[in-house]
Amino acid sequence: MGIGKEDLNLLLKYRKIYSFGNKCLIYGNVSFWFNNELNNKEQKEEFKKIMNFDVVDTIDLYGDPDYKLDLQEKLPDEFYNKYDWVLDVEVLYCVFDYISAWKNMFYTAKDDCVMVHFDSLCGHYGRSCISMTPSLFGELYDINNFNFDLYYSIKSGLNKDKWINIKKKCYYLKSASQDNLNFVDYNCSIRTGLPCDSSVCCVAYSNNQNTHILKKYVPEHFIKSNGV
Repeated sequence: MGIGKEDLNLLLKYRKIYSFGNKCLIYGNVSFWFNNELNNKEQKEEFKKIMNFDVVDTIDLYGDPDYKLDLQEKLPDEFYNKYDWVLDVEVLYCVFDYISAWKNMFYTAKDDCVMVHFDSLCGHYGRSCISMTPSLFGELYDINNFNFDLYYSIKSGLNKDKWINIKKKCYYLKSASQDNLNFVDYNCSIRTGLPCDSSVCCVAYSNNQNTHILKKYVPEHFIKSNGV
């Protein structure tokens, strides 16, 4: 799990839009690899400087994070309503009880907050528990009154590692290759051609998260199709 050059570029884009706050929490014992001339500790400090954060805390169950805690359990009171930005850097899809870990993101975030996810879309077999779809992020953050943008990235092909925008409400996959994924807003499906080790990113913003409680949702597809 880590933050590379393309990830940093995307984060910087949104940091210019959401420039408030100075405290950031990162899910994961993160490796930084946007500057190979620096070691990981130095890159973390560089990340903090570039993103204009005063605090960047990491939290994970393994490795050498700032806080070694189980994200599947409710976090201590000291983390409540503490962070302006909360980043899930390839962690939720590696957690068995990812909903509890997701609830902790809401628990730690301030009312005015940005949440960012870098997670598995397809593949990463042997390294993760689940894959996560654009509709999961889109519909969950929609019902929780967040503004959000979605992206995908493929670890091979002409667009290797680049984050490509997924249009609003386009949660169905129409076609796929090693270079591109084509998401549309109508019911369709493909059976072959899915590239392995592709990723999904969600950048979500809210300024009215008063309850710090993650609301549940039912997939819109099954509401429209009466369960079909």
